[in-house]
Amino acid sequence: MQGSQVEQITPPMNDVETLYQMAVKEHQAGRIAAAEALYRQILDRNRLFARAWYLLGVALHQQGDSATAIEYVERAIGLEPQWPLFYGNLGSIYAAAGRMHDAERVLRQGLAISPRFALALGSLGHVLNEQNRCDEAIELFRQAIELTPQEATHFVGLGYAHSELGQVAESVASYRRASELSNVPLYRILAATQLPLVYSSSDDIVRWRQRLTDEIDALLAEGLQADLTDRPAAAVFSLPHQGFNDLAIQRKLAQLYRPPSLPKGLWQPRADEKIRVGFVSSFFSQHTIGKLARGLIQRLSRAEFHVTVFSVGEHDDAVARELTESVDRYVLVPRHLEYARRAILADSVDALIFTDIGMNQTTYSLAFSRLAPVQWTTWGHPETAGLETIDYFLSSSLMETPEADAHYSERLVRLPSLTFYFYRSQLPPQLVDRAAFGLHPTARLYACPQSIYKFHPDFDATLAGILRRDPEGQVVLIRWAYPQADALLQQRFAKSMPDVADRIVFIRRLQQPEFMNFLTLIDVMLDPFPYGGGNSSLEAFSFGVPVVTLPTELLRGRITQALCRRLGIESCIARDLENYVTIATRLGTDLVFRGQIRQQILAGQSRLFEDDAAVHDLERFLRQVATGPGREPNQA
Repeated sequence: MQGSQVEQITPPMNDVETLYQMAVKEHQAGRIAAAEALYRQILDRNRLFARAWYLLGVALHQQGDSATAIEYVERAIGLEPQWPLFYGNLGSIYAAAGRMHDAERVLRQGLAISPRFALALGSLGHVLNEQNRCDEAIELFRQAIELTPQEATHFVGLGYAHSELGQVAESVASYRRASELSNVPLYRILAATQLPLVYSSSDDIVRWRQRLTDEIDALLAEGLQADLTDRPAAAVFSLPHQGFNDLAIQRKLAQLYRPPSLPKGLWQPRADEKIRVGFVSSFFSQHTIGKLARGLIQRLSRAEFHVTVFSVGEHDDAVARELTESVDRYVLVPRHLEYARRAILADSVDALIFTDIGMNQTTYSLAFSRLAPVQWTTWGHPETAGLETIDYFLSSSLMETPEADAHYSERLVRLPSLTFYFYRSQLPPQLVDRAAFGLHPTARLYACPQSIYKFHPDFDATLAGILRRDPEGQVVLIRWAYPQADALLQQRFAKSMPDVADRIVFIRRLQQPEFMNFLTLIDVMLDPFPYGGGNSSLEAFSFGVPVVTLPTELLRGRITQALCRRLGIESCIARDLENYVTIATRLGTDLVFRGQIRQQILAGQSRLFEDDAAVHDLERFLRQVATGPGREPNQA
């Protein structure tokens, strides 16, 4: 996201002109507090000086006070509604606060006044990227580049948009151009670490993995490091979908970044004897992470623990409201890293839990710093962080192999429970039939409703085997956000299984209630490998839908196996690819067998859903590693 711009606007010729010139000079020199004081002096003399309100808002935003900044810039717009710059920077402030719809609204207002305002075009492109509207964003970035071809951030936004569409060559080229225009190490890292959404083959994965390793090694040999003081790191989110142990690569990636120094003596003793626990994520909403974490957060004993949620970005849905109301403290964390660190450090928690390191650049970047005496992550993103600042990886003995310690830079903790408290999914009040989703009325439906990056080329043979063995079957997938990426996957299917690819059907993206309805209409759910499902399997089991899984060596491919074992449906766990096809087609074609599995699932749900064992395991672990203020890390 482009930062707020400070530019000198010709002041009115009156008694505040000298103060205004002084304030702008201080602001441009980076002496923000001094500039703020001068802006306030101006406004004490002239409350109608719109540009002073505007620049005071910018200064407050730069110091982490986005709420007041928004109020002041909006006041400036009320006084002088024809200044495009006001709208451009207000959009940036809204976006930094995670309020993307408000950001889009004001940026479009600014563009209505000045359609060729490059700042607003680029900022709106970044906002659309955040809203998964990257195809629209590309056109805006191109317009901005035409107007200001030397602005590197336009190319950064363009690179991100192309990557989300699966256009990896265009993405790399855009990041490289950004690097040529600006001496920012991050842009070189972004160019080096791009990976496809869809691989053409298993050999293609090997080639891209080798490229990634070679590029990282070259940057490390050069001594390149990106400063994380206020510019976020680039997490390589799709790396674990390749199916390998990524520990070595993640450790090398971590070496490409330099976190800022933090003051000493941050954790002081308190009179309150409760253990302070913080949970941090950008997905505390109706999202997989929010649904996996909310039960634990809500049910931790308040007699022993003080619970804070640190939410990166604002959310307004049922899960977000539940969390806001159920915790002792809810902190909206700004995306600006310096102020985000301050916001977390101000609460002085004893243990900080990153629910999903690697899924969001802000939380990944925060994890490089020691923000609490004890810090850990868990399997919201089932991948090691590769960071020395993360002490533990909280997992389950039901999910990990005996050799799994070698997969993590963190100390692996195997709790006896499944490590989550998950509320059983509920159906919407009114159900619709298959026709509402464009599904065949009588075909046997094998659904794999996963994100596009989970379709590993090795999984193609399983889909083909099921369709060949069951001529009346169809495999149902959910469309990706962009048809360009879906086309890449369909092209691969046409090559890997030309005789049955026409029976792989894509349906529209579904909202949460629709998805629950959809689950009642399918016959079998297919868990992909080597990166399987978790939340999707839990939702299927909520309605008795059988799920077939083939466990792999790494945690990301073993979650559904653990769920099956808790339910007592070992017959849904495959030994190999051929056995997977056999189990899936038997479930599809043998109504008696499927009915038996369904009954076992429904009968065993109390062992899967709303299980306080995970809460008690977490409480015991917290008592062990975070027994009070000032405790040093790694003293388990």
